Amino acid sequence: MLLTVLQRRLNRRTVVLAGAALQAALAMTITWSSSLWPYAVAASVFVALLIFTHTFAFGLLAAIDPSGRAVAGTPAMVMVGAAVGPILAGTLVKTVGYQRWASLPW
Repeated sequence: MLLTVLQRRLNRRTVVLAGAALQAALAMTITWSSSLWPYAVAASVFVALLIFTHTFAFGLLAAIDPSGRAVAGTPAMVMVGAAVGPILAGTLVKTVGYQRWASLPW
């Protein structure tokens, strides 16, 4: 409902750029929080912001590429990334070793 009201009022490019920055800030808050409240607030808002931003991103892709190939190819790109992630992570952990990987100062 909110997206249908805001789709004509907000600039898609601005929403996508600001949404990505806010997602990064929320992800860092979730990752680095040492108490419950910052973690809980960031985690409860993160998925809604992700869906909101991605909806505007798909609208931007559809406007930029009128043929529809980019929007049609996006689910395939996401699935390839989801398939490669565990393989890449497993290879890194097996090569470097979990104890050494976990002790890196991130």
